[in-house]
Formats: sequence, structure tokens, C-alpha cells
Amino acid sequence: MTVAQLIRAARVEAGLSQAELAERLGTTQPAVARLEREGANPRLNTLHKVMDATEMRLTIEVRPGGAPRNRGAKREGSAQRLADLEHMVAELDALRKP
Repeated sequence: MTVAQLIRAARVEAGLSQAELAERLGTTQPAVARLEREGANPRLNTLHKVMDATEMRLTIEVRPGGAPRNRGAKREGSAQRLADLEHMVAELDALRKP
């Protein structure tokens, strides 16, 4: 499931229209539509706001994994790793708040 699909699923589960979610987020309906569009790469704080607005919980789990990279690759891949982390965060632990 992509980040966009998770955002849409959270909104639908909460019974909100895009306009209603936009109002809760203090933004516009087109901005919410962009978040739900494939290829969207929202910031982590945006995901937290969406989860709050839809009464879901966002949990981050960081675990070791994979082979260490050299410094050059580390620098070059930092943006991609951040995007991967945001994606992982959304997929792993978007759970309904108790």
C-alpha cells in the first residue's frame, strides 16, 4: 500500500470527505487530493496531522537492517531513505486510536 492509499484509507475509514479532512487540517480540498494522488511524498509532520485528523495513530519503528553503505552512497541516498522511512511509517503503524 502506498502513502497516498493509506491517507485515502484513513480518510474513508473516518467517514470524511476530502473537503472535511481539508477543514480539519486547515488546508484546501485540492491539497488533500494531492496527498491522495499516487507519487505523493508528504512530510512526516503532514502524516501525523492527517492521522490525528482521522483519529488514527502513527507509530514509527526503527530497526537495523541491510548492509551499511559507504559515506558517498549515504549522502546521495539520504532523500530516498527519508521517503522510504515515511512510506514505512505509514504502512506499518497507521492504527485506529484507542
